[in-house]
Amino acid sequence: MGFITKIYTTINNHILFDAEKEQPPVPAQKDYLASLPDPKDDFERSYYKYKCLLYCTYSKKERVIINAICFIALLFLVPFYRIKGIKHDKAMARYQSNDILLRKTSDIIPVVDVFPEKLSTLFAKTIEFKQISYKKIFVTHDAFKYYKKIALMHPLSFHYRMVVLMRISQACYLLNMYNPKAVTTYVCEREFADPLLTQYYESHGVQYHGFMHGDYLFSIQFAFMKLSKYWVWNEHYEEMFHSLRCSFDMEVYLPKKYSGIVKPRASVDSYDYYATYYFSDETKASIELVKEALLKLRDKGLNCKVRPHPRFSDKEAIQIAFVDSFVIEDPLIVPIEESLENSYLTIALVSTVLSQAYYSNKKIVIDDISNPKKYKELFEKGYILADKADYLLSELIG
Repeated sequence: MGFITKIYTTINNHILFDAEKEQPPVPAQKDYLASLPDPKDDFERSYYKYKCLLYCTYSKKERVIINAICFIALLFLVPFYRIKGIKHDKAMARYQSNDILLRKTSDIIPVVDVFPEKLSTLFAKTIEFKQISYKKIFVTHDAFKYYKKIALMHPLSFHYRMVVLMRISQACYLLNMYNPKAVTTYVCEREFADPLLTQYYESHGVQYHGFMHGDYLFSIQFAFMKLSKYWVWNEHYEEMFHSLRCSFDMEVYLPKKYSGIVKPRASVDSYDYYATYYFSDETKASIELVKEALLKLRDKGLNCKVRPHPRFSDKEAIQIAFVDSFVIEDPLIVPIEESLENSYLTIALVSTVLSQAYYSNKKIVIDDISNPKKYKELFEKGYILADKADYLLSELIG
């Protein structure tokens, strides 16, 4: 079982986070979203969300591969998780919650600077949980009804069925382990099982909250979200998620990372570095273009460094390109506050770090060189900082 899930995770992550892959243009995405009718219930909402993800991300070949893997996995996972869940059926039938907020967290994407603190004050106790081992989870009788229904509705959608099974099995484990009154999630905007999880949690009197973890661009991968409540960083995102036909109450809050995490120094000369480039999911070709731009700054006597994204960057390509020319900052060792504080300019194409610098009253630079097409799309996709940059990278090196 572990071997199969590992294969699935490796292939699926490669598909989802392939920097070379381009999403359909925004007008085409909007047309596709408009072609889908209003969902009659959470089962349709969940599947429409899945269809939007397929449209944006999975090629026909990739769909065949991922469905084949999931078909094999389901042969083992369905009986395995259901048999494990039998002994918990009675407990779920008489579920009673405690005044506990169960907060999802991760070592890779820390929660402390993005979590809505107000949420913790609504419950007597907060307990954190991290990634749950697939060996621990199970599905109880009440949750298995959800799986059986989607299996009847979409018998050949093995990928969809497997993800829903896994996610609802995780929910069963959390409810039985902690008996919470509320559960939080983040990095959840593409999670097509969440409309069903929300219904399942709420059927037991449990709230299911989500919150932002970074700045977002318009994408129908985020369409048809449903949670008990979703916490957003700005009214700008309220409008975006309404346009994406999401279904939840929203509340605007100021995350710690927007509260001004560093203070600007007195002059340019007082900084250790003139500029830091913050990578996200750039292609190898884009990385080379960034290098060319930074070399032009270096030729002017300006000291620069680069910082890969901890999850999405091609770290090997960045290492090869920059190891002999610039300092490569390790995001797992150097805190983002230190990284911003010792650099005069913050450069990126799209990055939450730009917002952190902006709200710290530091000068920000948007990269219009490494991927001109993607830069132009920032305006179509409603990037919140698209018109707030102090400079464009092309202006800076010119």
